[in-house]
This record gives sequence, C-alpha cells and structure tokens, in this order.
Amino acid sequence: MSAQCHRVNVVDGHMAAVRVRLAKAAEPGDLRDAFDSFTALPQQLKPSSAPARPIGCGGGVRDEPDRPQPRLDRDAGAA
Repeated sequence: MSAQCHRVNVVDGHMAAVRVRLAKAAEPGDLRDAFDSFTALPQQLKPSSAPARPIGCGGGVRDEPDRPQPRLDRDAGAA
C-alpha cells in the first residue's frame, strides 16, 4: 500500500486530501466500510475531545455533490 495525505487549511475543522494505492482492487463499499469503521488510540482512550468516528466528523463518508463543507458538517455525529 502507498498513501499520501495533505492537510487542507479550512476555517472550521480539518480536511485531508487522501490518495491511496492498493495492492489489489477494492470495491467502493469495502472502502466506505473501512473509512466508516476506522478508529485509533484516541477512540480507545475516550477523551472528551475525541469523536467516536474520526473520519467525516463522526458522520462518515459523504456522497452529496455539495460536499465537503466543514462549516456545515463540523457538528455531524455530535451528541
């Protein structure tokens, strides 16, 4: 696997432009599931600042043609 990630400066939240090359072909649904189910150490430690789902502001992968919009989606998944 080869991966690149570029942090994109936005007013609200963070965005990343991610390019991933996989050793074998993957179905879009498999990639969506991988992003939607991703967790890391902050989710295991459960500090109040860590979202339960770190990708997509807790809202997961978005398909709308007018996305991404961090200012509108920054509270997605908030309790």
